[in-house]
Amino acid sequence: MRILLVEDDTSAAQVLQRVLTDECYAVDVAGDGHIGWQYVSASHYDLVILDIVLPKLDGLAFCRRLREEGHSMPVLLITALDSSTKKIAGLDAGADDYITKPFELEEFVARVRALLRRARTSILLTLEWRGLRLEINSREVTYCGKSLNLTPKEFALLELFLRNPSQVFSRRAILDSLWSLSDAPGEETVTSHMKGLRRKLSKGGAPADFIDTVYGVGYRLKPTLTSIDAESPPLPLSADDMDRHRKIKTKAALATLWNSVKRHQLARLDQLKQTLAHLRAGQLTEDMRSAGYRAAHGLTGILGIFGLTEGSQTARKIQTLLSDPLLAGSNYAQLADQLATLTESLDHTLSQSTQLSETLLAVPHTPLLVIVDPQLGLMSELARRLQKKGLTVKKISNPTGLQTLLQALNQTGDSQSSDRTQNQHTTSQGAVPEVVLLDAALPTLLPSQVADLAGILHQVPSLMAIICSAEGSLPSRVTALQLGNY
Repeated sequence: MRILLVEDDTSAAQVLQRVLTDECYAVDVAGDGHIGWQYVSASHYDLVILDIVLPKLDGLAFCRRLREEGHSMPVLLITALDSSTKKIAGLDAGADDYITKPFELEEFVARVRALLRRARTSILLTLEWRGLRLEINSREVTYCGKSLNLTPKEFALLELFLRNPSQVFSRRAILDSLWSLSDAPGEETVTSHMKGLRRKLSKGGAPADFIDTVYGVGYRLKPTLTSIDAESPPLPLSADDMDRHRKIKTKAALATLWNSVKRHQLARLDQLKQTLAHLRAGQLTEDMRSAGYRAAHGLTGILGIFGLTEGSQTARKIQTLLSDPLLAGSNYAQLADQLATLTESLDHTLSQSTQLSETLLAVPHTPLLVIVDPQLGLMSELARRLQKKGLTVKKISNPTGLQTLLQALNQTGDSQSSDRTQNQHTTSQGAVPEVVLLDAALPTLLPSQVADLAGILHQVPSLMAIICSAEGSLPSRVTALQLGNY
């Protein structure tokens, strides 16, 4: 599905685009209302997300124009204004929902899903076709009960076909449905992704022609597949597991994004300091006040998205303080003192942001799993060297022993900090080690053991494995591929 995001705050737009892309949506981003309207005029969108405060064409006017010209796609308004008057005005302009900055990304994504479901009453959360099963919310894909590890684009391709099982899609139609205009890849990109998807389906046991090529036209699901005696599909993930997976993914995305937007936030802080200096000197012009207000407005939203609630609240107070145009050209000592206190507090918040990806936004600690073939004779020496490096190590002799590890990960979950000192304290109690050494040779594992191991790797997205094998035969490589996350 395609989404248009119209947001003039480049930091917020970058974060929201990344989160939506990770949810397998194709996202176009416009920095002002006029550019956004050009996008709407050129392409079809399933959802439009609008900031109310936009240059050139504000969100309310944009929304009214959409409805006046007959566009029916749902509209989600983003506003930093809490007043019910603005919210009512947005809904009256034709918006379907609104969310107020600062907001949690999980709520934002949930509202996007809800609007898309509302727009397509026939939309299903579970799609099935001849042994293939897609769980839309959890992004789980199985074929005859066997899990498939797909990229976001491969998942989106399958979803497109399963929602339209009798339709033939040309490569151009697939590009228009699944890629944003800013990516603008060639049709060979579709061919490449189709090859990758077919290869993974085939490795999962699906027929080679599960997705059929209609020569000269495009691709479709094979309409004449024979029925498959599929095994009973695994029970879907519990709501708690799905929620935990979603939180892990969201936090991981934020952690990688913070460094790319941090410099912009520091520049906004510098702008506030300049505004303060001009206010103290009695030289605050309207342009300087307005620039300070915009800086505070931007910080209010972006710090809230990154979970810095106190910093977001401080920025909002500065925004309120600078909202009065009568400040321009005046020298109010009391107001200057208030602004100085708030700016100093904000400075302290951002000065701590260098540790943000390691503390507030870190994913729950998960160990590195190393599968060591006993024939190599490396287990004891590897454990000794890892411990010498200060890492906590746990040896396991049977794959089923990893279930205990999985239970420990579920117990620590979001409450566990990634601070190294705390990790060492936790692991000293035997809960979650930093490295797990599994004494096992791939050729000797029973199919049930391979399935157990693959299931654990699949349930914990951040758990990675290194395989140290004494031989590289084809059966061993196939077993390794079945694990999917190594």
